[in-house]
Order: sequence, then C-alpha cells, then structure tokens
Amino acid sequence: MKTIIYTIAIIISTCLSSNISWGQNNEGYEFFYKRSSLEMAYIESDDMPDKQYVDNAWNNYLKFNFPVQYNKHGLDINSVPINDIELSVSEIEEAGYNVQTLRGYENVIQAIKNGKNVKVLNSDYSEALLLPDYEIYYKLKLDKYIKDNHIANKLVQRWYMYDKSSEEPFNMELIFARGNYNNNAGDEDVLLNSRKIGRRNTLNDAGTQLIPFTFITFTKLDFYSNEPVAALVRDLAIFTADILKDQSLEKGVNPNTVELIYNMAVTAANTAYSAAKDGYTLKTTTWLYRLHWDNETENIMYDEIWNNPSLIETSDAFYLDYIDSQSNSSIVLFPVNMSGEGIIDLTVNRNISNILKVLQEKNDVFKVLTRIEGFLVNDNLEAPLSVIDKKYFSAYIGTNEGLRGGEIFDVFDSDDNYLGKVTAVKGMVWDNEENNGSYTIQCDKNGNAVTFTTFKGKIKNPTSDMTIRNPQAPKKINITARIGLKEGVDKKSIFEVLSFNYDENKECFDTIVISRVKPIKSQIWDNLYYGSSEEISEMEIKKRSKDGLIITETYFKANKKVKPGMWLRKIK
Repeated sequence: MKTIIYTIAIIISTCLSSNISWGQNNEGYEFFYKRSSLEMAYIESDDMPDKQYVDNAWNNYLKFNFPVQYNKHGLDINSVPINDIELSVSEIEEAGYNVQTLRGYENVIQAIKNGKNVKVLNSDYSEALLLPDYEIYYKLKLDKYIKDNHIANKLVQRWYMYDKSSEEPFNMELIFARGNYNNNAGDEDVLLNSRKIGRRNTLNDAGTQLIPFTFITFTKLDFYSNEPVAALVRDLAIFTADILKDQSLEKGVNPNTVELIYNMAVTAANTAYSAAKDGYTLKTTTWLYRLHWDNETENIMYDEIWNNPSLIETSDAFYLDYIDSQSNSSIVLFPVNMSGEGIIDLTVNRNISNILKVLQEKNDVFKVLTRIEGFLVNDNLEAPLSVIDKKYFSAYIGTNEGLRGGEIFDVFDSDDNYLGKVTAVKGMVWDNEENNGSYTIQCDKNGNAVTFTTFKGKIKNPTSDMTIRNPQAPKKINITARIGLKEGVDKKSIFEVLSFNYDENKECFDTIVISRVKPIKSQIWDNLYYGSSEEISEMEIKKRSKDGLIITETYFKANKKVKPGMWLRKIK
C-alpha cells in the first residue's frame, strides 16, 4: 500500500497524535521517551588559555549535542567550582587514601616530573604532600560537593517538580511525561489520583521505574598549551643531567665520557621539546554517578516526605552512587582554514562523546535503556463492524486507536450474542491520525483512498449491526520501543531484554536478562528529524513508511518470554 503525502502539516499531525509526550526546558520543547535520564555538570577551571572558547564549547555541546539516548533531566547545574573545594588530610585518609610527605628537592621534583599530584609546602621545593592521583583527588572533592550541596536531593526534586512556594509542592507531571503514558482516561485518572495521594501503587509503572535510572556526570576540561609543559619536562631533564654530570665527575669518571653523555642527554631533551611544544592539549575527564533509588527510598518519599515537603531539600535518604570515571586527551593544532574557537568546539564535542561511549561500554547500567511498549489498544475499545464479503469486514477505527495490524477482536450482534473473532489485516489499517484537519492520505494498490480498517475472520451469520469488542494482542506480536536512528539503532544492533525485580533481602533491584532481540530492518524508526525545525521532503517521508503507515517506533522480533513493560538495553 502506498502513502501519498500532501503537506508538511501531515508530519506534524503524525507526531502530535502518536503518543509522544513533550516536556519544556529553557531552550524549547524536547521529546520524552521511556529511557534513562541524564544531568551533565561542568567542573570549572580558572586558569587556562582560551577559557571562554572552552566554556562556550561546553555550552554548545549541551545545547546542540546532548546525547539523544537520554532524557535531559533539566537540573541545570551551571558549574562546579572545584578549586574552591578544600580537602583536609584527615578527610582524604577517612576516605581510605594515604597522604605521604615528600622531603628533599630531588624527590619533590621527581614526583612532579612523573605527573604525580603534589602539594608543595614551601618555596624551595624541599617538602611536599603526595596526594592521591588526580582523578581520585577530584572525585573526593566531588563527593564533598555532592553531599554539601544536596545534589541527590535536587535530582529528586526535579522528578517531582518540587515548588516549596506552592500549596501543592509536588507535581507528578514530569514522571507522567517521561513514563509516556497512553493518552486515555485511565491514565489521566492515575495522574490526578497521584497528585492527591502520591502513592507508589498508583504509578507502579514506567514513570517511577525510570527514577532509578537517573544519572549525573561531572566533566572537567583542562586546556593547556603544550609549550610550557614541554619546556618543564626539558628543563627537568637537563637539571637531572646536570646533577648526574657533577656526581660522575666527583666519582672520577673520565671527563670526556661524562661530557659526551651529558651532551647526548641535553640534545635528547631539546629534541623532545621541539616535537612536543606545538599546539595545545585538551584533557577531558568525566565522573559518572547514579541516583540511589530503591523500595526503601521510594517508601520514605511517599510515607514521610510527601506530607512534610521541605524534607526533600536535605533528607539523607537521597544520595548518589559512584559508577565510574574515564578520561581522554587530544592534541589541538589550529589549521589555517578553521578558527581557534571552531577547532576547540569540535575537539570538546569529540572528547565528551567518546568518553560517554566508553562509559556505556564499560557499565551495563549506563547503556542505552528504553521500555518495551505494551499493547497500544484501549481495553474498552469497541466499534461497529460492517460486512465487505464472506471473509472481510470493515470498521472506522485505525492507528489513532492504537491499531497496527494483527489485533484480534470478539464480534457480537445487537443482542450481545458472540459471533466469532476477526483480526485487523496488516497493511490495511486505516491511518486516521489527524491534527488541525491535516491527514496522511492512504491509497490501496488500485489508487482508491483507504478510509477504514479491514478485518478478516469467520462469522457464521453476519448481521448489519455487529460490534467488535475485547481487543487482544496479535498472536505473533513484535515488540516495539520508542527509539530509532537518532539513538544509533540500525540493522546490526543487538538489545538485551531485561526485567527488574526488587529483592527485599538484598534491598535492591535484581537485573534479569530475559532474551536478546534485533530490530526488524524495514521497521526501524527514522526519528532523526523529530523535534527539529528542518523541513522534511516527501521522499524522506516515504522512506519512513511501511504498508501505508508512518513508523513511529522501532519493531523487534521477540519470543514468548518477552512481555510489554520489560526493558531494552542496547549492547551493540
């Protein structure tokens, strides 16, 4: 069946009427899918060249290149003043790390030369503290910042849209949106009820199941000229050569031999300096944390905090679990055909993207995660059924009511007598989604407009006033998920199907791998332009269509073990 697209408004119609939830941030609207949420914070560095360019590059990344695999949580932590956070020796040792005291100029200089984290105690470099490695040291600073500033509490406040000035400080609409509830009366009742009593059992589904998958990253960008570092290494090497030269002469070594070795060392130091002095280095380090959220935490939220809202600001029940850290470095040279700001922007974007990719590869919990969609048809759906011929029937329901093809209905006559079953024919489902009068017009192979859904079945004594009720899922159902090309899904992608069961003894969620699934090649959602103001050509829209329908989710082949409400985690 072919699809004819008349106007770009049709796309707007399809987008707005296909169960996509919207959320609004300072930069406009964004799509909310059932997936993990991510907050990204910037660790501020005071002293570095082109600091404004680096800061702008970070802001550009958040605005234009925020990883689409996650919902932007929207906490908007501008920056972390890491240099203002002081750690005492006792705080470091309480965290399980030793602090050594270095004595002697040579020992201090050698530690600096080896890239150790050294705190020099006097001007002649005769004494210093050897602190934990930089990544550990900054993590300890972050831990202190997170605790002192109640960052976990702020993440939870964002979920519940906490407003202490309101008569009803908690609002469930963000959970409602990210849970991507079906747009029907039942779900609206759930939302209204949850606003009133805030109980877990009213929202024991996609919305609250997403809260444990709330992450925050802290990223430090160090941008420095290679020349001073190269010069320091050269000077230290020559200084060491001077000491060895004097010691050798004192021991009576042949002066000619000593001079030869000394000159070779100086030449090597200068050669290394010349090779390393050009350009800049951008070092990127990211620390990943996860909001701790389990059954106990949730009970505290609803049983204690819900009726004492101000507790959400400082309660120790909320905290972050450290997951991992990764770092990388890039040499930055300024080509004549690109501005300094442009190359820094490009490098920052590449470094951060690569780090997030490594964090996903090394930490299963941080991999792309999305919830498997359930049966889209409302349980209460019923409609008049008309006869086409002995095998085929028609009804004026379609995609707007959740039909995709394969759904099974019971058939009744006007006296409520059961007559049999009919099945919605795949490829002959009416695309009746509309917005402001704009439609996707379908035509069959003969060019006739399709204005109803065709059903197939065996009805012994069909009548003129039949009704279909009790919708049932297709026998060979393909699961769907609201991810697509934008999230990196292609024909080679592999996903694990997961179930999360709460273990009361362990007081945590057990992750159970149910199966592995692959996307159906011809039914991968092309969502590259969703949320974009770019115009989409008719040809691009036709590429998205299958059997006359615009694809608004990705389909996966699955076995009977896989059920709606489980989760998909991208592993390849």
